[in-house]
Amino acid sequence: MQQQFPMSRMACSGFLIFLGQALMCPASAQDSAAPAAADQAAVESAGTGQTAEGSPPASIPQPGAQAAAATPVSSNSGSGGAEGLQEVLVTANKRRESAREVPGAVTVISGGKLESIGASNFQDFATYVPGLSSASDGVGENQIAIRGITSGAQISSTVGVYVDESPVGSSSAFALGSYGLDFNVFDLERLEVLSGPQGTLYGASTLGGLLKYVTMPPDLNTYGATVQSEVSDTINGGLNHSERGVLNLPIIPNHLAIRADGIAENDAGYVDNPDRGLKDVNAAKTRGGRISLLGRITPDLNLRVSVMQQSIDRNGNSDVDRDPMTHQPVQGKYDQSPLIDEPFTSRFLLYSGLVTWNLHWAQVTSMSSWQDIGTTGTLDETGDFGGLLRTGNLIPFAAADAATVKKYTQELRLTSQDSKIFEWQVGAFYTVEHADDFLGVSGDLAKDNALLGLIPVGALGPDLTVQLLDEPLQSTYRELAGFADATAHLTQRLDVTLGVRYSGNRQGYQQQESGVLGLISGLTGALTGASTDTGGVSRANVATYLFTPRYHITPSTMIYARVASGYRPGGPNYIAPAPFPSGPATFNPDTVWNYELGSKASFFHNRATVDFDVFYIDWNKILLLTNLDGNNTIENGGKAQVRGTELTANVKVVRGLTVGGNMSYSDAKLAEDVPALDAKSGERLPLSPRFSAALTADYNVPVSEWLRGTAGVSYRFVGNRPVGFDGSTTNPQYWLGAYEIMDLRFGVQSRLANVSLFLKNVFNRLGEVSADASALQNNPDGTVRVAITQPRTVGLMVTLGWSSDQ
Repeated sequence: MQQQFPMSRMACSGFLIFLGQALMCPASAQDSAAPAAADQAAVESAGTGQTAEGSPPASIPQPGAQAAAATPVSSNSGSGGAEGLQEVLVTANKRRESAREVPGAVTVISGGKLESIGASNFQDFATYVPGLSSASDGVGENQIAIRGITSGAQISSTVGVYVDESPVGSSSAFALGSYGLDFNVFDLERLEVLSGPQGTLYGASTLGGLLKYVTMPPDLNTYGATVQSEVSDTINGGLNHSERGVLNLPIIPNHLAIRADGIAENDAGYVDNPDRGLKDVNAAKTRGGRISLLGRITPDLNLRVSVMQQSIDRNGNSDVDRDPMTHQPVQGKYDQSPLIDEPFTSRFLLYSGLVTWNLHWAQVTSMSSWQDIGTTGTLDETGDFGGLLRTGNLIPFAAADAATVKKYTQELRLTSQDSKIFEWQVGAFYTVEHADDFLGVSGDLAKDNALLGLIPVGALGPDLTVQLLDEPLQSTYRELAGFADATAHLTQRLDVTLGVRYSGNRQGYQQQESGVLGLISGLTGALTGASTDTGGVSRANVATYLFTPRYHITPSTMIYARVASGYRPGGPNYIAPAPFPSGPATFNPDTVWNYELGSKASFFHNRATVDFDVFYIDWNKILLLTNLDGNNTIENGGKAQVRGTELTANVKVVRGLTVGGNMSYSDAKLAEDVPALDAKSGERLPLSPRFSAALTADYNVPVSEWLRGTAGVSYRFVGNRPVGFDGSTTNPQYWLGAYEIMDLRFGVQSRLANVSLFLKNVFNRLGEVSADASALQNNPDGTVRVAITQPRTVGLMVTLGWSSDQ
C-alpha cells in the first residue's frame, strides 16, 4: 500500500467579524485620504512596531488617485520630489525604514499596485515577484517557494507567512504545514516579500524567505468609506463578480478609530468534467472581513486590536488532464476526468493585539495572536489505488483530508531608537499549536458488486464503500526562542549588522489507524474494526545567524553583503503498522546558508532605481517525503545548492509614465545523490525556473480639472520547471512548459469614482503553473493533472469612495 501521509496534499494530496457575508469591501490601499503626518506616524507606529519619532508616514493614496500613486512592482522605489519615484517604507528588519536602506532583497507591492493589476489572491501576484514559484490546485491551496528552496513534494513550508506582525500557519509537518495562507489582498497597505533565509528575526520555516501581508491601519482623523464592484467573464467559464467595501471611523479623533472591511468574491470557474457532464468544476467563493481598532492611549502608547476572518469554498481543482509525454490535452484543453467530486474548503480566523510603547530611549513592542485554521478536501485517487490494486477505473477511490490548527503566539521585543552610531534589538518569542489531521481513503463498490464477496463485511459502509484507511492524528508543537541583532556604524558610510537567534522546540503526536489497509497486519483487526495506536516525541535546539556589512558609495548608491542562515523544524516521524517498515523515529531540521552580494542605487534625482544581487545557497539535510515499500515516511536526505541573480529596475520616464520590471535567474540543483527519491546529483530542484521576468508600465494623464485617464500593461514570463526527478517513483518527473502572460487595463478617475476596464491574459495562454504526476507511480500510462493559468478574462470594476478631507 502507498500510505499518503503525513501531508494533507501528499495524503491526497463585539462587531460582525464577517461583516454580514462580507461588508462589500472596496478600495485597496486607497480608500481614505492621507491623514496628517503626525497622526499617520502614530498609526504606522501602532501598525508596525516602529516609533513614530523620526519615522515618516506611509503614503496612502486617495480613492481617486490610486493608479497615479501606484508604483510598479519593485524591490524598492526611490524617494524624492514630485517628479521622483515614491519612497517605500518597510518593516523587513522589524523597524520602519526605507526599502532602499535594507541590506537584502525586498520586493514591495503597494496596495494601489495590487488593485491596478487586478490581484485578489496569491496566484494573481505571484509571477510579479522575482524568484518566487509555487504549486497550486486552485484558490486557497498554494505551496510557496523562493529562490528554489523546495523539494517539490514539501512536507512543510520553506517560506514564512505573516499577516502584519503575526506568523500564520503551522510550523510542523503534520497539519497544513506545506501550504501558505492564501490571504485576500483587498485593503492592504502593501505586500513585502523578503528573499533568502530570515531565521534570525522571523525564526522557523523561513529557509527561502518571508511573505508578509501588511493591512491598512485605521486612520485616527479621517472619516471615509469605499464600495467596489467588479464583474468579468472568463473564456470557457461563466460570470465572475465581486463586491468589496471598507469603512473608516474616527471614534475619538486623534485618539481612537475603527476600520472595517469585507469581501464577497465569486469565481465561476473554467475547468469542465465532460465524462460526468459537469461545467466549471473549479468555481470558488471567497468571503472575508477584517475589523481593526486603533487607540492612541498616550502620545507614547498605542494599541491596535484586529479580528480577521476568511473562508474559501471551491467545488473542485483547477487541474486539466495532460499526456505525460506530449503535454497535449487528453480530452479538451479545459477538461479533467475525476470520477468523484473534489470539493475544498478553507477557514481562517485570526485575533491579534499589538502594543507599542515609546520609552524615548527605546521602544517596547508586544504582539499577541490566536488563530484557528482549517481545511477539508477530497481527491480522486483512482489512478493511484486503481493501479496499485489492479482495479483500473472500475472502482473510484477517494482520499478525504480534514485538518485544523489552533495556534497561540507571543512576541516581546525592545528596539533602540534610530542612531548614527549604534542600534540594537532584543526579543523573545513563544508559540504553541495544537493540530488535528484526519485522513480517510475509501473505495466505492457500487460499480462492481462482484467484489463484495472479497471484502470483509464489517469494513463496508452503508453506501457500499470500503474504508481502506482511517487515520486520525493529533499533534502539538511548542517553540521558545530568543533573538538579538546589533548594527555598528563604523563610519558615516560603513556599518555592520550581526544577528543571532536560538530556538528550542518540542513536538509530540499520536496516530491511530483502522480500515482494511490500516490493519493489514492482522485479519482479526480488519474484521472487528480495531485500530492500531502509535506516537512519537521529539526535541530540538537550533541557532541561526546573520552577518551584514553595508557601504554607501554615495548617498544614493549602496552595496552590501549578507550571510544568513535559516532552518525548518524536524520532528517525530510517522510509524507504519507492522509488518510494514518504518523510517527513523525522528527527523532532524534542515538548514540553509545564504551568501549574497547586492547593490541598490538611484539615479537622475530618484527618477530611476536599480537593485541587483547575486547569491549562493547551501541547503543541507533536506526534509523529504520518501517511500519505504509502499509507505510514505519523512527523512533527511542529501544536499542542494542554488546559484542565482536578481535584477529590479524602475524608471519614471516622463510625467505620468512609470515603467518597472524585474528578472531572476537561478540554478537550483541537487549537490549529491538522493537514493530515497531515485534522484541524481545535478538534477534540477522542482518548480524552479531558470529564468523568469515581469514588466509593468503605467500611464496616467489629466483629462480635465476633475478627471484623469489611466492605462497600463503587464507582462510576465516563467521558464520551464520540473515537478519531480528523472526516474523517481516517489516523485515522478514532468516538465512544466514555459509560458508568458500579458494583461491590459484602462480607466478614468475622479475624486469620488474610478471606473476601469481590464483584460487579463490577452492572448489566452494556458500556462502550466504546477502538476500532480503521482498517478504515474503505479500506472506509467496514467495522466498528469496540470494546474493552468486563468484563461482570457475581460471585466469592469467600479469604485466609489468618500473621505472627510475631500
